[in-house]
Amino acid sequence: MTTESIETRAVAALAMMQRIGEGMPDMHPMRHQVRALKREAYNALDEAFRRAHQLAYLAADTVGDYDKAVKEISVVTPASTSPQTPAT
Repeated sequence: MTTESIETRAVAALAMMQRIGEGMPDMHPMRHQVRALKREAYNALDEAFRRAHQLAYLAADTVGDYDKAVKEISVVTPASTSPQTPAT
């Protein structure tokens, strides 16, 4: 396990990806393969960032939906003014 933060690792990965193919002559026999690998690296990070955003929104929605549901099903007992959550 690495001790670097996710932010540090993301910046390092982006910097490395930027350098892929740097200095390679336009007529190098492997230029197409290297460029394809660079595209794949960018696509992988793009998908990872997109998925992370989806999960973050899902987590926020989950908490909000739970709180809303608890509020809707809470019952105020006659002996108390505090809401009680039904036992499950």
